[in-house]
Amino acid sequence: GATGTVNYDLLTSAIILQTTDALANFTLNVRGNATTTLDSVMSTDESMTLSFINQNGATAYVPTIIQIDSVPTTVNYSGIGVGAGTPNGYDSYTYNIIKTAAATFAIFGSRVGYL
Repeated sequence: GATGTVNYDLLTSAIILQTTDALANFTLNVRGNATTTLDSVMSTDESMTLSFINQNGATAYVPTIIQIDSVPTTVNYSGIGVGAGTPNGYDSYTYNIIKTAAATFAIFGSRVGYL
């Protein structure tokens, strides 16, 4: 289950489904892979989209920090934002990442809860 820092390698996966309950709020670190930065993979004005589906038990946990290449990055969430999560269900987070300049990204995110 999600806890601590979860590395999301966009060169490997566009969708990640966590199949065990999250253990705590967590940081989602988006990168190319363990040896490649997302910054080096993307050109300015390019975009990538990812989905992270988090499973929750009785206590719902959420991503509290989104990083790109280990750098915290502001997310522009639709509606109320990340919210409180869905107890005993799943939360599907979709992030549209646009590279606006070298090592500079705009992120647009949304969350949908499922029981």
